Amino acid sequence: MSKYRVHTAVALLNYTFAPFFGWPHKPILHCFFGTNYNRALDHFRRDHSDPLNIILHLMCLVLQLGANFALTSILDDWISREISTSVRYDDAHGIDDGSVIAPVMNLHPVLRALASLHGVRGCTISRVTAVVWCGYLLMVPTNVIVRALSTACIVAAYVVGPTISSLWIEILWITGVLHVVVLKYHRFYTWTHRAPVLLLFAARYGLQVAAMHTHQWISFDSNVKYSNIGLCCGILFLSHRPWTRHPNCFYFGVTGWAYALLTMQPWVLFWSTGFLASSLQGCAHKFTGQMPTMPQLSANLADELGHTVFFPNLLFETALFPD
Repeated sequence: MSKYRVHTAVALLNYTFAPFFGWPHKPILHCFFGTNYNRALDHFRRDHSDPLNIILHLMCLVLQLGANFALTSILDDWISREISTSVRYDDAHGIDDGSVIAPVMNLHPVLRALASLHGVRGCTISRVTAVVWCGYLLMVPTNVIVRALSTACIVAAYVVGPTISSLWIEILWITGVLHVVVLKYHRFYTWTHRAPVLLLFAARYGLQVAAMHTHQWISFDSNVKYSNIGLCCGILFLSHRPWTRHPNCFYFGVTGWAYALLTMQPWVLFWSTGFLASSLQGCAHKFTGQMPTMPQLSANLADELGHTVFFPNLLFETALFPD
């Protein structure tokens, strides 16, 4: 496999799963393909010298971490349900050799492997993500206060993730304000820049009310599996070199909520919130007149990985030790 194809695949993994989200594979990818911390810090300080920009990015970090661990907690619950379904199926048919394919997802051998980790050893996606990410950030050669703050934020998000995921409908009403901010001020959405803010608010919340009532009248359950596959394939396609195309994966940040509500799937909302938070960072740069970092790094995979994996440390070090 050529170096270009490998780098393309790694970049897709970085963007498709929301670039600033933590996942168990992200530090591993950075070990092989990422840049060093000092280079990432130089890029970050260059574009985040304004105190207001730092404050807004801290708010984005809270949004990103909360959505990140809400999503992983939902995935953990799904794995637990699938394992439970598989075990009940085997028990009902007197089968203990793992030879029957599990219902629903046809992933019985995989679910058996996950059961040994997820149930017996407690290796949930949320826990592994928190441990691996915190461990990786703790090894960074920076001030101990910076590492402690990053670790504390990740652990806090891990703890409250399940609670956040259970409040997804309420969160939809709050994130509507953020959607309007992005539509009004982000450089991607030139077609909404001139629209009055009140009109954008009316459209966003009017669509939410309509979607809530539509779900009461029409059931999407029968085809949701196929539409989910289509959604994932679409985001994968739009994540290829996103800074050079429109639309791209970041458009999912202002549209994903509607699909989540129509199909009653909170995981879609939190996945899309990862892209929303990235767009809000772009708005922060616009408000403060500073160049956004990620588009400048888009030609360099190593710098992209360094910026996204080290983000909590970079943010706290720039905030506390700007020089």
